[in-house]
Amino acid sequence: MEYEPTFLGEKKGSIKQYRHGNLHIREYDNYYSVHYDKIDPRNDPFGHILVDASKYFPGIMMLSALSDYLVGREK
Repeated sequence: MEYEPTFLGEKKGSIKQYRHGNLHIREYDNYYSVHYDKIDPRNDPFGHILVDASKYFPGIMMLSALSDYLVGREK
């Protein structure tokens, strides 16, 4: 089975992170941590945030609103 190195996801002190389908693998000095994402962020980033990483949703919405505001001011 091949795992792709990834920068997506919280590092949480890991050395490297990998993905294979919906598996998210973190490599630490002495062990690995593995969990299953319901939605692969490489295929559906927004869906992944809503379902698997919902704690980031409010911050992303605030950045989106700020971006819209700043772009609107320039017009």
